[in-house]
Amino acid sequence: MSTRATGTFEVKLAPLPTNDSSEGSPVGRMSIDKQIHGDLEGTGKGEMLTAATSVKSSGARPDSSSFTDRS
Repeated sequence: MSTRATGTFEVKLAPLPTNDSSEGSPVGRMSIDKQIHGDLEGTGKGEMLTAATSVKSSGARPDSSSFTDRS
């Protein structure tokens, strides 16, 4: 069995509401929908949190995703 899979994937991100709805809040939330094609065929779903800082081009974005195999 190969330990490497190759292929392509398409990702769609969509904004989700956050607990902090104040104007200029540095916190955000996005849904993640993936279509995976190649050695693996399936879909992925997840959620990403974002946080901005006062430093230009600086921030954080942890995410969690799941994969459903269609093979």
